[in-house]
Amino acid sequence: ERDIAREAFERQAEELRRQRAEEERRQKLLHARRCEEAESRRRADAQEAAKKEQARLAQEARLRSLEETEAAHQATREKYLVKCEEKAREARHAREQRERRIAELGEEAERARELRREELARRELRRQQLVERRRAEARDRITEASCGRSLLRSAAREEAARVELDRSRATTAQLAAREGRLEELLMARQRLHALRRDAQKEARLALETVRREVAKQAVASMYCPEKLKQQAEDLLGTSQQLLDSMQLVGASSAGPPSPLLDDCRSMRSSLQSSPRAVAVPEQVGPPPA
Repeated sequence: ERDIAREAFERQAEELRRQRAEEERRQKLLHARRCEEAESRRRADAQEAAKKEQARLAQEARLRSLEETEAAHQATREKYLVKCEEKAREARHAREQRERRIAELGEEAERARELRREELARRELRRQQLVERRRAEARDRITEASCGRSLLRSAAREEAARVELDRSRATTAQLAAREGRLEELLMARQRLHALRRDAQKEARLALETVRREVAKQAVASMYCPEKLKQQAEDLLGTSQQLLDSMQLVGASSAGPPSPLLDDCRSMRSSLQSSPRAVAVPEQVGPPPA
């Protein structure tokens, strides 16, 4: 047991030594890394300071160069201003000379234009006098010719006015006659339409009467065949008269065929074809009250 305990203690001591050595190695590595980082930071700071110093020196050099350039520009600007002032004085002097020369030339030209205007005015006055004289002569000739032409023109206008008046009177008479015929035709057409409407109304009333009578006789025929036959013949005569009058009105009005006329014709043909259909039916049941 002592040997086992000793071996365990040795193993633990060995493990502790190994852990201590590992910890020392790790601490050394951490210290070395920190030293390297501090050295790198120091080098970086030194480089940054060197860069800043170089930038400051460059900025100072640029400022000095700018000041020198500004001084050179100022000297050049002063020289340029002096030259400009000299050129301006020379240009002013030259402009004054040109203006004096132009004024002299303008006065000379104005005198020449004045002389030219006077000469042109004299020529224009002579020309106007000549033109006026010629115009007066031409006006006299034109007046003499125009008097003759105006007389001929007035005679022609009077003749044309007379012809136009005759033509307008003839046209007015034709239009009045045409309007009278149109009014007569319209009145005749209105009368024909009125006759046609009256005939159609009478035909409708007669057709309704015939239908009612046929309906009545259909019931009453079983008791009085002779009377029914007489009434049927009367209705046939009335329908024939209405049909003839409607045909006369339709032919005179020259309009489309009326459906009422067709109904009258169909009813008349049915009554003529079967006069015994409404004659004496078989008596069934008591007579109507």
